[in-house]
Amino acid sequence: MSFLHIIQSSFQKTCLRDIVKTIFTFEFPNIKATPQLFDPNITSVRFTRRNERVFRKIRGGGRPLREGIVPPEPRIYGWRPVYPADGKYTTKPLPIIKLGGRHPETGRVVVRTIGGGHKKLFRWVDYKREGPADGSTLEEKVFQVRYDPCRTASIALVASGDHKRWILASHGMKVGDIIKTSAVIPRIPIRPNDGDAHPVG
Repeated sequence: MSFLHIIQSSFQKTCLRDIVKTIFTFEFPNIKATPQLFDPNITSVRFTRRNERVFRKIRGGGRPLREGIVPPEPRIYGWRPVYPADGKYTTKPLPIIKLGGRHPETGRVVVRTIGGGHKKLFRWVDYKREGPADGSTLEEKVFQVRYDPCRTASIALVASGDHKRWILASHGMKVGDIIKTSAVIPRIPIRPNDGDAHPVG
């Protein structure tokens, strides 16, 4: 190969390199597209300032359960309260044990992706709004209405005489209200106030 052929080939390579560099480094001010945008599997695109990443949504759910396998019940493998040893009702906050998705008896993992969370205490709520059996009306005063981290509803601390308990608070219940609980349907219908509990029939 002569000296002229070497110069000609090097010149051609240089020109080709410059042309390719010019084509692929040309910036369009109004067009911003990436090759990933044309992927048919992408459902949404979000760009960040640091680097333009393409985030794909996860499609579909988990694997279907095999025939004969019963799915675990929800909201029973997250935590459980520690009740007093004597079994007596108390309004004091009780500690809880976090199960982390494990069965409380066998200790095996039943539900995955459960764990962590903020520390919280359990307040024993009395769900039975039953009045006296003799037909009289039980009147209780509301002393506190507060948020409960263990449930979505608010709870209220009510007391009558020496007995106090936690109950589920209604939307309009406030401190100082007098709520009534009855177990008998009156002969003459009455209009209950917010927070009262009467049998419906």
